[in-house]
Amino acid sequence: MKYSVSILFAALMTINTLFGQHDIEKELIGVNMVDFQYAFQIPSGDLSDRFGVNSSIGGGYNYKTKKNWLIGIELNYMFSQNIKNADKLFWDLEVHPGEFIVNAEGNGSSIRLYERGVNGFVKFGKLFSVLSPNPNSGFFVTAGLGYMGYKIKIHSENNEALIFQNKDYMKLYDRYTGGFALSESIGYMYLSNNRILNFYVAANFVQGFTKNLRKYNADEMKYTDQSTRNDLLFGFRIGWIFNIYQRAPQDYYYN
Repeated sequence: MKYSVSILFAALMTINTLFGQHDIEKELIGVNMVDFQYAFQIPSGDLSDRFGVNSSIGGGYNYKTKKNWLIGIELNYMFSQNIKNADKLFWDLEVHPGEFIVNAEGNGSSIRLYERGVNGFVKFGKLFSVLSPNPNSGFFVTAGLGYMGYKIKIHSENNEALIFQNKDYMKLYDRYTGGFALSESIGYMYLSNNRILNFYVAANFVQGFTKNLRKYNADEMKYTDQSTRNDLLFGFRIGWIFNIYQRAPQDYYYN
């Protein structure tokens, strides 16, 4: 037990030494930041042929250097119910409008469709201390390299559509797509002097150079086009930041 306490104490002392004591209000400092974010996004390019507007939630880690350079990573989960041409996706399976074969008796089942996807980036950028409460806040620009992937999630109420209990058959309709992506952001970061309120807002642009990851689309009755797609997302993002650094002690004077 004594050894565990000693190790923990040594680790805390190491962190204390590593981050040091800093005054964010008066000096440029290095800051470790963990953030959680939400984005509202509008698709364009090839992506707009499949989906309407979507949302994403995610998180990341960023480090701001003493010279206000930004280095970080992020991972986001995309979701929506805005599927384009949804009424045509299962035309070959439809029994009645919105109902699909579920058994030998021909009973119908409703199918719901959702957009689901992920994107992740390694980011680099620069912060400019303009219109800020301290030299560690201000406007910033970042650029990132990473991956974007998405598909149509097919949901059968109560799992009644027997044909979609076969996951391999579902892949013939889900339009699973993914590939290399770029990301650019411009925004404003606020790190408060008292560490209570820390956030950022940003406009974000994602370009996905993706490919169809399925070989065949059953509804189109043909093999998928394997050429590179141009999937674009324009969005507005807001994030809450938890930062890690040790504040300098306050000075007190007595007469």
